[in-house]
Amino acid sequence: MHGGTEPHAVAPRRLARVAVTLALAVAATMSLSSGARAATIAPGSEYVALGSSIAAGPVLPPVVDSGCLRSGSNYPSLVAEALSLQLVDVTCSGATTANVLSTPQGLAGGASNPVQIDAIGPQTRLVTASIGGNDLQYVGRLTADSCANTPVSDVPGACDALAATPSTIPAEADYAAVEDHLVQVVTTARSRAPLATVVLVDYLPILDPNDRDCAVTPLTDIQWQTSYRVATGLAAAFRAAADRTGATLVRASDLGVGHTPCSADPWMSGFQAPDPAGGPLPYHATEAGMAAVAADVVRTLG
Repeated sequence: MHGGTEPHAVAPRRLARVAVTLALAVAATMSLSSGARAATIAPGSEYVALGSSIAAGPVLPPVVDSGCLRSGSNYPSLVAEALSLQLVDVTCSGATTANVLSTPQGLAGGASNPVQIDAIGPQTRLVTASIGGNDLQYVGRLTADSCANTPVSDVPGACDALAATPSTIPAEADYAAVEDHLVQVVTTARSRAPLATVVLVDYLPILDPNDRDCAVTPLTDIQWQTSYRVATGLAAAFRAAADRTGATLVRASDLGVGHTPCSADPWMSGFQAPDPAGGPLPYHATEAGMAAVAADVVRTLG
């Protein structure tokens, strides 16, 4: 069985630092979530986390699945720890909605990650889903554009995999497809686990409209506008999917305003070399960002 699909209780990790961050983030999240009020989840219940790198927390320590670059300090792990849930974390960096719904995800070395939604069963009581950005090449485009504008020596290794994968600008139909796939994630999860609470968790913001010349988001004006439109369209797809299904929506896109890579208290990394001690990758959540999202999920479920 794949290492991420085995239910497990989350052991305490760096509790002092995470607990303080989580407590501060709870105080800052007053009413940013929307949708149906979630039912109380009993301690010991099974929790299945679906998603891409936005949920997996690539290379944040400790890395618990090297194939998916999945962190043991990602927001699903922190939620499970806070609520004493049995976590089945199948989030995987690079995943698309197809990898959640129907298509195994190929990994380095010929391995594969099973279809994520197959981890949900009748015993599941909580499902979170953070997916869709890779369908729109959101972070990939940001990284490729930043590579084009930055000496490679400044961010070694960050651009190696992007030269042969040029991105396209999403069309309206692409955003509609993400919305439809998010709806399918919710309806399929409910059909597999009728007693589960399903929570859509969107993306923390990367670009700050009030700081478009930030050094750690090295984009031309056109590149900035394109990426900002993608972020806005992705958030709109999450809102529409939650409206259509009545699913709970945790709006990390609102929660993180004021905490972009350019801020004094960043919850997302900018385009810079990762910390050798462990992550995050460029344009991905920091430990503080993961703790903030986890706090809002916990508050929503409380």
